[in-house]
Amino acid sequence: MNANAKTLPVLPEEAIPRSRVAVGSALRRRNTGDLIELDAVRVLGAGGEARILELHENETLLAKVYRRPTVQRARKLEAMLANPPDDPTAAQGHISVAWPIDLLETASTPPQIVGFLMARASGTRPLIDFFNPMTRREHCPLFDYSYLMRTARNLAISVRAVHARGYVIGDVNESNILATETALVTLVDTDSFQVRDSESDIIYPCPVGRPEYMPPELQGKNLSDTVLRTEHDLFGLAILIFQILMEGTHPFAGIYTGDDDPPAYEERIASGHYTYRTDQYIYRPMPAAPPFELLTPRLRATFARCFEDGHEFPSARLDAQAWVEALREAESELVDCVVNRQHRHGVHLEACPWCERARFFGGRDPFPSRWAVESGDYLTGYEPGPTTDVVSGGRSLSEDTAVEEPVETTDGTAPAVPTQLDPWRAIGRLRGMAHRMQLAAMLSASAAMLAVAVNAGVLRSARSHLRTEILGANTELALAADDLAMYQRAGHRAPASGGLVRGRLRKCRSAFDQARRAISLDPDDSAAVDVWFRARQMLKQAVADNEAQEARSLVDQVAEEIARVNTEPAGPDQQAVWQDKLKSANEHAGRALDRDPKNEAAWVERVRAMRILDPRRALYEVRRALSQLPNSQELAELDDQIRSQR
Repeated sequence: MNANAKTLPVLPEEAIPRSRVAVGSALRRRNTGDLIELDAVRVLGAGGEARILELHENETLLAKVYRRPTVQRARKLEAMLANPPDDPTAAQGHISVAWPIDLLETASTPPQIVGFLMARASGTRPLIDFFNPMTRREHCPLFDYSYLMRTARNLAISVRAVHARGYVIGDVNESNILATETALVTLVDTDSFQVRDSESDIIYPCPVGRPEYMPPELQGKNLSDTVLRTEHDLFGLAILIFQILMEGTHPFAGIYTGDDDPPAYEERIASGHYTYRTDQYIYRPMPAAPPFELLTPRLRATFARCFEDGHEFPSARLDAQAWVEALREAESELVDCVVNRQHRHGVHLEACPWCERARFFGGRDPFPSRWAVESGDYLTGYEPGPTTDVVSGGRSLSEDTAVEEPVETTDGTAPAVPTQLDPWRAIGRLRGMAHRMQLAAMLSASAAMLAVAVNAGVLRSARSHLRTEILGANTELALAADDLAMYQRAGHRAPASGGLVRGRLRKCRSAFDQARRAISLDPDDSAAVDVWFRARQMLKQAVADNEAQEARSLVDQVAEEIARVNTEPAGPDQQAVWQDKLKSANEHAGRALDRDPKNEAAWVERVRAMRILDPRRALYEVRRALSQLPNSQELAELDDQIRSQR
């Protein structure tokens, strides 16, 4: 946002023309000149400042009419109409941002702007209905964790679109967000956004905000005369994503262990008392909250960047695009529970957390099985019947109406989730299965024996193939472990370290591919599962080390070039090349730390790059690095060098 922009001065009350708009009045659309008559029966919602009404003439539109219109609001709406944000789901026929599309004026002369029209987002419910387990079970019980992941990602995509046009949401909270059963979201109450008029360079502030979603630097401030920045929105966005992924738990909610009264949310936020930070002992997580380990390491690190690093340095908060990428990766790593396919969790977990939570809540499953939903017992807290969706013959009781896997689209939309299943279709399927079983029983004994022999041969071949894949994966992992040991002895700055890292990466990828083929042959084989987990973990570490080596190569190139031209200043073109290389090195190091937050080589190269790009930021980065690796000699030496330069 333009640093020279100014906020609109607060006009005295008598200087602002006001008029009450009564229900039943006729208003005129500015663009078309059509008259619209307000109908009291069609009021969808009403607050202290405005009413939302349906239009009899067009059910795809809604009207927002202010109780007391002002000149400031009128000018703000005109600026919004002149520069609307791109809607990321327009191609899917969905409204992601309920932006004004036309102004409503009084029919009198001169006309006065009293409200606006906006597109109606159909099929939506309040966001809380989906991330709160009680309301989700009631309204959409088959909305599983992958849909919550997709909802969070679509929220970040919508926020990214708003920020791309220079707007700041300001009042970020769950009541201003709607969602659909296909995981799409809609931002509403957009006329409260902070808006900068590109022509007059005047900023129309966002005067409202809920303290439990506001960043620490805004707590206690008067928002009416405060210019907001996008990093303020990023704090509220992180809280909403945390609530979506953690069953509605607020990241600053926790059991207070002090002797005095528990502080309110705004006090905890202002003090930086993030419940899940590792170096605080004032709060314990709420007993009913899901375990923090439910989230992938990258998501946990992204939350730490916002709530821990961002407490002191707001610019450290990752932007909406970073959330989109982290959530896309986390969704790709979801696997099905072997007991209930509606239980989807990260592959990094050894056990299903949703099964444990169902036991914790006395059988009230946060993601009930399709069988329980079909039988209608999912709301009682007791789910009788089979423990899985499979009944006989390996067929799913509800496979024809099963929830589809989320389909990747341009902006991360997901398919519709059925709210109830058809019992008559299931009964017909059971009858068909019984008929097939009767036909199978009529087979001759010789034919049955032949089938058994053929199946036994196929089984022996599959088991042999399985053991071959497991043996190959274990061999590659052993070789990769030897490379890792040599790399650790030599150090990441040794001349041979790059070759060792690249060779280990190839071995780990080969091992992972073989382990994946093994587990596809028999998902229940413990040896296959074990080698798959080990291969995946070693592959992540190898990828992180390879990213750190790429960063080292780029930083070394720049350092050598700077040393060569040290006798004379470099030209602007050369400096631009250096900056691009250092930024690329910083990105490589960041990707390494996303996979391994304690990767020493990545931290070292990140600090080295920042030391050249921005020496002041380098001091902040080396402090972050030492908080993760307090015993690192190389980081300690960098810290001393940076401090001595200051």
